[in-house]
Amino acid sequence: MCSTSRLILLILLSLTRLGVFATEKEIEPKFYGLKFLSHDVNQDQRTGLNLTADGDLSFPDDGFSMAFDLKLCMEYHTYGYVFKVIANDESSFDLVSNLLQQKVSFILNERKKVVESKGLVDSLLFVNEQWIPVKVTFNKHHIWLKIGNYSTTLAHSFHDFKHIKIYFGLNKHAYYYTADVPPMTIRNIVIQSQGKVIRSWKLAYHNRTEVLDDIKGTRASVINGSWEIDKHAHWEKVASLNLANQQAQVAFDSLGGRIFAVTANNIYTFSIAEKKMDSVRVAKGNPYLGVSRQLIYDQVSKQLISYTHMFPQLDTYNFQTNEWSLSPTRIIDAKQHHNHTIDRQRNKLIMLMGYGYHQYDGTLLERSLDGSGQWKTNVLDPPIAPRYLAALGVEDDNHVLLLGGYGSISGKQEESPRNFYDLYRINLRTGKTAKLWFFSNDSNHFTFSNSMVVDKAKNKLYALAYNNDSYHSKLYLCAFDLVTKHPKPLVVSDSIAYHFLDVKSYCDLFLHAQTSTLYALVSHEKQPGQQMVEIYALAFPPIAEDAIIQVSQNSHYVNIAILMACVLLLLVMSALIIRWRIKRRRAITDTSIEPKTDSSFIQQAIAEHIVPVVTKSKQVQYPSVLLIGGFQVFAKNGENMTAEFTPIVRNIFLMLLFNTLKDQKGTTSQQLDETFWFDMERSKALNNRGVNIRKLRLLLKTLDSIDLMNKNGYWKLQMDHHIFCDYKEIMLLLHEIKQKKIANKEQLAKLVNLATDELLPDISAEWLDRFKSEYQTLLVEILLNVLSQTDIKSDPKLLLKIVDVILVHDCIEEDAIRLKCRILYQTGQKGLSKQTFDKFYADYKRILDAVPHFTYDDIILN
Repeated sequence: MCSTSRLILLILLSLTRLGVFATEKEIEPKFYGLKFLSHDVNQDQRTGLNLTADGDLSFPDDGFSMAFDLKLCMEYHTYGYVFKVIANDESSFDLVSNLLQQKVSFILNERKKVVESKGLVDSLLFVNEQWIPVKVTFNKHHIWLKIGNYSTTLAHSFHDFKHIKIYFGLNKHAYYYTADVPPMTIRNIVIQSQGKVIRSWKLAYHNRTEVLDDIKGTRASVINGSWEIDKHAHWEKVASLNLANQQAQVAFDSLGGRIFAVTANNIYTFSIAEKKMDSVRVAKGNPYLGVSRQLIYDQVSKQLISYTHMFPQLDTYNFQTNEWSLSPTRIIDAKQHHNHTIDRQRNKLIMLMGYGYHQYDGTLLERSLDGSGQWKTNVLDPPIAPRYLAALGVEDDNHVLLLGGYGSISGKQEESPRNFYDLYRINLRTGKTAKLWFFSNDSNHFTFSNSMVVDKAKNKLYALAYNNDSYHSKLYLCAFDLVTKHPKPLVVSDSIAYHFLDVKSYCDLFLHAQTSTLYALVSHEKQPGQQMVEIYALAFPPIAEDAIIQVSQNSHYVNIAILMACVLLLLVMSALIIRWRIKRRRAITDTSIEPKTDSSFIQQAIAEHIVPVVTKSKQVQYPSVLLIGGFQVFAKNGENMTAEFTPIVRNIFLMLLFNTLKDQKGTTSQQLDETFWFDMERSKALNNRGVNIRKLRLLLKTLDSIDLMNKNGYWKLQMDHHIFCDYKEIMLLLHEIKQKKIANKEQLAKLVNLATDELLPDISAEWLDRFKSEYQTLLVEILLNVLSQTDIKSDPKLLLKIVDVILVHDCIEEDAIRLKCRILYQTGQKGLSKQTFDKFYADYKRILDAVPHFTYDDIILN
């Protein structure tokens, strides 16, 4: 299939997806509304909603009505304007709330006076976090207002209803402006005129700073909006626990709404209802200690159970006596990162899979929860390949589902371990297994959280997925269809930072049905010796972030029309290309000239007319290989060749480049095979290496400035001095400065102009981490050293550039932030100076879970 045909197919698929997307939009989330940020932030950050952003509303003389749902929240300051209805920029009707005093006020204003004011105090009506229906009706002479079951009327002095503006919360009106915003949530705004709905804003799906009404697509503008529906797409950190160098075992109480983190001497309990973490020191005993998360909560006995298949005894924690039943010593478990559940019908504790002593486990073990008996192996039939890092979910009383994992067919770590992308159903009583589906994945390998959520009613599975080949990984909530012939992961959340260090890291997923909330539990080592347990919440059901964006019906049809026009254009282009090819073939036949491939012509046509090429904003030298800020390659004629490098060819090229620049030694074939084709047989790996090396040679010939050589068993790149490589230039400058132990201004100016961004921020690979770390460490170390040079100290412009580069690579570097804030302050940029410190403060707290030991005043006053 030619490139044009492929592109047409993709567009047709996009059209199909638009139809599906529109169907998905009909599904309303359980929770929605616009939450207003109030007095707990400064006035520049408070929320405002303008229903008349596209122009004033005009109504007939008999008036109009507006209804909505209001939910007030109890905070320290609760006073503020719920809404303002302004007529002809002269008169306004305001609803003002003060939940602290259980009061609302109805105020009718003219520019120079208050016409009428009424108050309502009702402790039963205004309840914290309860929805209250509100309706206000304007007729010729009166305003009728109803809140809950209470109603009142006021005589108004509006001349007519031809120029009506409506604001909720903060507004910037020329005369009736206000920044007094109550802590509230609004939803389901409906405006009616003459018995007909003319505007309707549910305040569910949105476009960040605007929301369209469901009747005509009329725009309402939003300032500093906090959308309830976003809770279905964005994880919120609700608890964080710094355990120093202790390992935590975790468990979930689904009925009581508690999450436990257990160490040798302490029980930490997070209450979902109270949204807080408590701790208690154990009076006696301890759980089985080790890196495996061998802990579960039993709803029947209401005890925590610590266990290991290496010993028959169960170690139980009694919440009444605050004691463990045993005091076992530390062990290294042979079933680390196993999966577990409780068979409620038979009162059995179940263990599945696991890893230990360089072996993957594929067995199912069970034992009674009454404390008697031994562990018993239940044979799986047919067997499942041994693995760990898999996700387990309960399907019904008799069956569990097992998703993915990492292991090997033989169970031996040295024999071609790999990621699995399959789903099994396992009968806990009979041991019978059935593979429901699997899919292929040759790149971007990932594994799953220890547990997954099974939603049989919606035919969905939910599990956290992350790259298990990288330390700096991220957790994404993925959805799968339970019953399907074409399984594929669908990301339905934003990411959670996850430092994956094999058995020292752990993540799990729970659904608390009572609050319809998913909880992600993350236990990882953020820094050596600093073990963190973090808990994140996401409203259920999850919604993919792009599905939150609101699309009006009109724009939907416009998109279809545009795409159909693109299809027609591409069909015409395709016909012209085919005609050109036929003419060319005839010309070739007539002149007996050897034919040449025309694929480059098609690719060039598509690239020039359809696909926009994005290059870096800074001046590019040709030919060049750019690695700072992202991977880009330019030929000597200026052509952007980046897209020609497939991911595998690009990574091979980068490995050869880094190893060549590091010590001129190069890379062996074995290193390449072990890095890129570790899970293949030797013959297949050899074939893959040969194919991709040939592809790389052809690309480098086009560059005409880099040769790929193999000398004495080492692959290396020979780079012509004409080709520019920003990483190479930076490293040369750094080593030169390090050797001389001093830098001149010209060197530093060149260095900071080149090092304005991270090294290959878009590419994540374990082999690459070492080079990134060495580069970052050397760069920051040298730039910090030069800050003390006398000639540099006297140049604030250069100093600012230097600290900016340092902060790109270490956003909480204290010396750099002190210097930047001080320079900005001293050069008159006081607001920017304070903003810089505020960002540092937030980053410091987020990364280290602590506050800086100095304040902004400490910087500027010293």
